[in-house]
Amino acid sequence: NCKDLTNACEISIGKPLMNYLEHIVDTDGNLIPVGVVGELLISGCGVALGYNKLPQQTEKAFIEYNGERTYRSGDYAKWTKNGDVIILGRTDNQVKLRGLRIELGEIEKCLSNISGIKSAVALIRKVNKADAICAYYTAETQLDEKYIRNELKKTLTDYMIPTAYVQLDSMPLTPNGKINTKLLPEPVVADKNGGLEPSTQLERKLCDIFAKVLELDKVYADDNFFDIGGSSLTVTRVIILANKAD
Repeated sequence: NCKDLTNACEISIGKPLMNYLEHIVDTDGNLIPVGVVGELLISGCGVALGYNKLPQQTEKAFIEYNGERTYRSGDYAKWTKNGDVIILGRTDNQVKLRGLRIELGEIEKCLSNISGIKSAVALIRKVNKADAICAYYTAETQLDEKYIRNELKKTLTDYMIPTAYVQLDSMPLTPNGKINTKLLPEPVVADKNGGLEPSTQLERKLCDIFAKVLELDKVYADDNFFDIGGSSLTVTRVIILANKAD
């Protein structure tokens, strides 16, 4: 693809090069119309035979489509009205959490747009023994987690807001200059310094149960269960312990 972006009002990778065909398809391989997001497929004389000595990856990425050898790019894309292709992220950066599909790249983009943040990555990690979204970032100064969370709530739905936040001096990198996610530290949801104290015996019992299940020193009456590491799985343990309580 090629595109002259001088004075362009929309960023795209342009139109397919000569002797190449590109298709944007849904999960069943059906062609989708202009403006609808799908996976970009590429066919033509320049498509490789496969990955060197990686037969499993070759079988997954190089397929036959409409009778031609075709490369599954792994990119989310959409057509514009003038025939350009806009790339919107990676398909392998989409995860499923608590039954909901989440695009980690979208979270990373929103993190990077927050004033003061220089680089950011979002991952699914274990928080209090449950899968949760964790945000890792570098910043010019020390940023308050509450500030970041409030900024993200302006653009993301609640289930895409990270549970844990880790600020780093710098991101660990691979020899190729990419973020080495394997070297990122394990996230920890810190106990709050204060909050609304439980006012009734029932509230105190429930806060104690939440603290026990989430392995926290203390839970306040105004804490958000999911913000402090809760999940649809751990809430089941809360219900069991609550039913056993006096």
